[in-house]
Amino acid sequence: MNKTQVVQWASIPVGTLGFLALFGLGMGLTSESYNIFAPYIDTQFAQDYSPDKFEQVTIGMSEDNVRQLVGLPLFENINPYKTEAEELIASEADAKHDMGAQLYNLMRAHYDTRVYKLWEYTNDGKLYTTARLAGSNNWNDFAWYRSSVSLDSAGIVISIDKGWSYD
Repeated sequence: MNKTQVVQWASIPVGTLGFLALFGLGMGLTSESYNIFAPYIDTQFAQDYSPDKFEQVTIGMSEDNVRQLVGLPLFENINPYKTEAEELIASEADAKHDMGAQLYNLMRAHYDTRVYKLWEYTNDGKLYTTARLAGSNNWNDFAWYRSSVSLDSAGIVISIDKGWSYD
């Protein structure tokens, strides 16, 4: 095999890798994907929120400690699951008998009735909101970073939810 043939054969994998890299980059900048250049591009933040501050929130903290550390939430929901759980139980009164206790209990477990307050520090749709305020219908939809804490009736953090959402 001469030098020209070696260069020709070597250029095929290099060209393929280059195409795949560009294709992957292009796919990474489309709807509901993670934007590597601006990860939080489609995430609305509460006024004093930062991901670094939120990382310091731990289970067992009081709501006053969370508020001092991260500030006020973007949204506060009181008893967010109580109504849904009550409706589920009422509408499925015979479900326990019909579907078996194990499946029924799994359905009920979806709604954590210990949660008295749900504080959401981030939300989806920053690009949509910005576009609508500017009078535009042209916007992109990227992954967003969710950050929320669940508090019990005593105001103690009982769960923390954080991570990327692709919805």
